[in-house]
Order: sequence, then structure tokens, then C-alpha cells
Amino acid sequence: MIKEMSPEEFYLELPLYSKVSWERTGIFSAAKLLFYVGTIDCFCLECGKPSTFRSERTAIPAELTEESYKRELKKIAAVSPMSGGSIPTKPEPPLIKPDIYLSAFSCGRNYLHKIQFLYKVQNEITVGESKKEETAQFLEKIGQYPSIAELSLPEIKKYRTVVANDVYSDLAKGIGLAAHDVGIGSYVYLRRVFERLIEDAHILAKNNSEWDEDSYQKNSRMAERITALKDYLPEFLVSHSSLYGLLSKGLHELSEEECLKHFQVIRVGIEFILDQEIEAKARRTKIEEASKAINRAVGLVKGNA
Repeated sequence: MIKEMSPEEFYLELPLYSKVSWERTGIFSAAKLLFYVGTIDCFCLECGKPSTFRSERTAIPAELTEESYKRELKKIAAVSPMSGGSIPTKPEPPLIKPDIYLSAFSCGRNYLHKIQFLYKVQNEITVGESKKEETAQFLEKIGQYPSIAELSLPEIKKYRTVVANDVYSDLAKGIGLAAHDVGIGSYVYLRRVFERLIEDAHILAKNNSEWDEDSYQKNSRMAERITALKDYLPEFLVSHSSLYGLLSKGLHELSEEECLKHFQVIRVGIEFILDQEIEAKARRTKIEEASKAINRAVGLVKGNA
């Protein structure tokens, strides 16, 4: 899992008290994230706008780099049996010292604006296929400032222009609960947001004289209702109606951990739906303004004729 994580996922999306483990061979991927040297993009609360934050670390500890380990292997491979000495045993990949580690990032606009993360690294003894004890490791995210919720909420303020206050509140509560490791509860609020988007489209459709309400009410499955409302819903929602099935499954079948694992995917899906609605609203506004401008221009030309 840790090999597949990006720095943004590791620092900005991993919920508090989540654990990430790795086998001995995964140490180098873990070290690259824990001792990350580079930048991440996120909202700066003090600047009040998105920014690029740079890690305050200057290098990964030399003994935890893959290059250093490969050099050790080359030294051993270079030892000749003819020298009379014993051939050194191939070393295991290194371990990160069990401890608590602080990772800090400074805003590109003002280095005094910081985001900070705390991780606790621990050893874990496992029994491998050879029936011998092996040392693996895992880390736990034990602190973050500002919180995931604080960093996320400014990013969703733009959706206030396309959803009602109660829908926006449900979206914010879902994000807040996920930030505090509450998986199923966060699903409840995202499902309410999804259902409200469908109902808003339904209300709009009922104003169409050709709308068949009786047929719509007979469709008990959400996928069928979404298909019926396809002309009134963002294209992404219509193409990914299975999102609702995942939300429903989370309430009835998935564990807290599984809900948290899938939360970010569903959140991104819902936000993409709302992004399309923002784009559609902006397009409608531009068309209305252009129509008014054209009508005014035509009127002036006729008046001068």
C-alpha cells in the first residue's frame, strides 16, 4: 500500500490514527514519504488561498536510501571466496528507528505559515514463509495541524453557490467526521448529499410538461431514477451512478476502516459532480449576459436606423 501512496495522500488524506505497514523491502518507499523532500499543494489557512508548501527537510537519512543499500550489496558481491575469509552475509534492508517523527512544511508565500504532521513508527514481528520471525514495520499518524477538516473546508466553499445550505452543511460534516476517523458516519452525510442532488433534479424535471411522474415513481432503484433524470443531472453523475451503490453498501456492509478507505474516492466523485454544476451555472450566466448584450446592441442599431 505504501508504495502506491503519493506525498499528498500520505500527508493530506491519511486520516488521524490510521496505520500504514510495510514489509522489510518496502522500507525505502516508507522512508521517501516519512522523510519527504519536496512540495505538496494544499490550502493555506493564513493566506486564505491555495498554496505550495515545501518540506523543511533537506535530505532523506543516508542509511535509509536505496542507493546506500545497493552500495552495501556491491561491497559484499566484490568479496572473493579465494581471499580466505568468510563471505559476509547479505544484509537485510535497514529499519526506521522506532520513534515519533515530525514533518513540517512551509508556505511558499510566507515561510512562517506552516502545516505539521506527527507519525509514530513501530516494529512488528511477523512469521514469514520460512517459519522464521521477521521484522516488519508500521507507522501511525498521531497528529496534524491544521486538521484535515480545516484544510478541506475552505476548498469546498465554492459549492455554496450551487447547493442549498443544508446540503453544504452535510458535505462539511461528512468531511469532518472522516477527518476524525469516523467512517460510517461520514458515509451517512455523503449519501444525503447524493440523494439531495437527485431530488433537486427531480423537482426541476417535474416542471417539464412532458415529464412522466408516475413512471418515475415506479423506479425504485436509484440507478433507474438517475437514468430517467439524465437530462437534468451532471454528466459525471449519470456516468457514475454506481457511486450510490457504494454509499449504500458502506452503511450496511462495510466496516469503519473500509468506509474510511473509500471515503476520499466518493468525496472526489461528489465534488466532481458539483464542479460540473458550477461550470454549467457559469455557462448559463454567460449565455444570459451575451443574449442581453446582443439584444441591447440590436436595439441600438434599430434605434439609429
